[in-house]
Amino acid sequence: MNEFVPTDQQKVIIEYPLEPLRVAAGAGTGKTTTIVERIVHLVAEGMDPLRILGITFTNKAADELSLRVVEAIGGLPDGPSPEISTYHGFASSILSEFGVFAGHRRSAALMDEGHRNELAMRVVSRLDTVDLDLTIPSSRRKEMLELSASLTNNLMDVSDLRALAPSDTSDVWTVRLALADAVAEYEHEKRRLGLHEFADLIKFAVEVVESTPEVTAEIASRYDMVVLDEYQDTDAAQRKLLVQLFAGRVPVVAVGDANQTIYAWRGASSENFDAFSSDFPREDGIMTETKALSVNRRSDHLILDLGNILSELVPAVIGAEALTPTTGAKKGEVLTAWFNTETSEAEWIASEMLMRNADGVAWSDMAVLCRKRGHLKVIADALGHVQVPYSMKSMGELLGVAEIADLLAWMRVLHDPADEPSLLRIWLGGRFRLGLADIAILRRWCATSEAHTLIEAAADRHDIQDLSAAALAKLDVFLELFDHLLQTAQVATASAVTAAVVDTLGFWDEVGALPEAQSITAKINISRFIGVVRQWRPLDGPALLGNFLSYLAALSASDNADALAAAVVTSPDAVTIQTVHTAKGLEWSDVYIPSLAEGVFPSKVRTFDNPDNVAASLPYEMRLDAQSFSGAAAAETEDALKAVLREKHLEEEWRLAYVAVTRAAHRVVLSGHAWDGDLKNPRVPSPFHALGREMNGATS
Repeated sequence: MNEFVPTDQQKVIIEYPLEPLRVAAGAGTGKTTTIVERIVHLVAEGMDPLRILGITFTNKAADELSLRVVEAIGGLPDGPSPEISTYHGFASSILSEFGVFAGHRRSAALMDEGHRNELAMRVVSRLDTVDLDLTIPSSRRKEMLELSASLTNNLMDVSDLRALAPSDTSDVWTVRLALADAVAEYEHEKRRLGLHEFADLIKFAVEVVESTPEVTAEIASRYDMVVLDEYQDTDAAQRKLLVQLFAGRVPVVAVGDANQTIYAWRGASSENFDAFSSDFPREDGIMTETKALSVNRRSDHLILDLGNILSELVPAVIGAEALTPTTGAKKGEVLTAWFNTETSEAEWIASEMLMRNADGVAWSDMAVLCRKRGHLKVIADALGHVQVPYSMKSMGELLGVAEIADLLAWMRVLHDPADEPSLLRIWLGGRFRLGLADIAILRRWCATSEAHTLIEAAADRHDIQDLSAAALAKLDVFLELFDHLLQTAQVATASAVTAAVVDTLGFWDEVGALPEAQSITAKINISRFIGVVRQWRPLDGPALLGNFLSYLAALSASDNADALAAAVVTSPDAVTIQTVHTAKGLEWSDVYIPSLAEGVFPSKVRTFDNPDNVAASLPYEMRLDAQSFSGAAAAETEDALKAVLREKHLEEEWRLAYVAVTRAAHRVVLSGHAWDGDLKNPRVPSPFHALGREMNGATS
């Protein structure tokens, strides 16, 4: 292993005095290494590693940081080492130890996005009010969850919202209060079922430390230093918890990159990183400093040039610096292309990947990062057509790929034999290949007999004279398989049923017989889906097939299918296809960013966060980060308000573009197309595409 040689910037941070510090760490600048070396330095100076707390966002990041720290300080996995946790994990530990002081139960289970939507659908289906349009329950479910999340993320309850409602309510407030009633029922159901959302952990932890000063003092007394990783992604409630616990008590180092604040849609506030110096002042009265990490160890010159161009389009944090390459960095490549159709763009991307792979770039060193999930499938189809193996990291699209759709069809028919679309997918597919004429005969039998469904007609197959011998033989095989699997489906867990379907129908053998690239892709998809089923737990009741299918339906109906935690085959040599939002923290040699058309990336504002018009939107003055909405609150006309909100949205889109570009080490490909779907007029290249096309050194 090569000995770590810090840059001058890293050395300053590693050896910085034991005082609060903000680290503005640009993409690819070695922030994790710097955090590890900072901890190693303090331990070498005599600090007890057990008195160091590190907090980051994901379990994966926490595990990686913990392992690297243990290795760096020369300890053993079970020896004394710093406490490394996620933000929600840290809050959960507060509740586990001290939650009783604020009346919170310790045994609550955590909900994921599917559970949230499943429970919300139950609540909406039982609503009885004239103040809500219940003809489109999916819209009311979405609005209810949005209001619920806004209240929780701002440490409010439904009672707080009702108390702040104007006495002379407008139509918007009437709907908002009706949604609040639904939220109250949703919260009641969560308590009844013993469930918590991730945001609840933060809210309840704040309640504990605010209501019990002794708890705050006890927690703070346990640490001599706290490191907050990815601080730019924290929300206002997380900020309040951390300030309440550690400001003025423990030296805190916050590491983040304001240019990568891309999760505002789930509550992240850009104000948090900006305000760190005032939130965590030094005891000696000197202004808390900001130190920059700007030497990028990942990317070549042109990639960093484009990243810096994008970063100039958003407000900068004081003390942050533009990215610079290491001494050994090469020129790199930024390539732009424009196509007539979405299909031709995807086919060209596939051909480019074939050439790059022939030149020695591994499939796993290439990625396609899309702004929207809807653009993933056409890329996947194009790669599959030319035998390029790929791994799709979006659960929403995974459910639609052929092998998973086939597996789901069997699961749905086993749960509900009257599910005709799923049954027809099985019968008309490659395994049975029933003809449309055979289906028509079975339908006629349903019309003239006691059979009410196609599967009941199939059970009467030997009484139907018009069916061919070939059709009878196929139905015999199908019903033998169906009856065998049904015995399992009636008593076994969803995980066991999935395993039985895969094994009984020989899914592994089928995908193993495909051409190599298709086989790798199909195996990855099936493994990921099996992982999803194994990890799933029902809201209530047994973990049976019907409950799992309800969960999947709820998840698919949401806008956040990417939030589902799914198993991924480790280190497959396959191209990665995923959304930009899910790519932060990852890197590849080549990154392709498609569909860069006007209104697509950067995207248009779909719904304005305007509390005067949108009932699910929390009034600005009720938000913990109200200061970041001061421009919107001060707008005197609706047009002025929309202009402010458009600018905020565009800033986040440019940050998202920055994240996409800086995932690449050597090559960024920016492409787009004029025609797709039912467009009446051709699209034109977006400003993002134009920035790449017009920068010095880019090629087209």
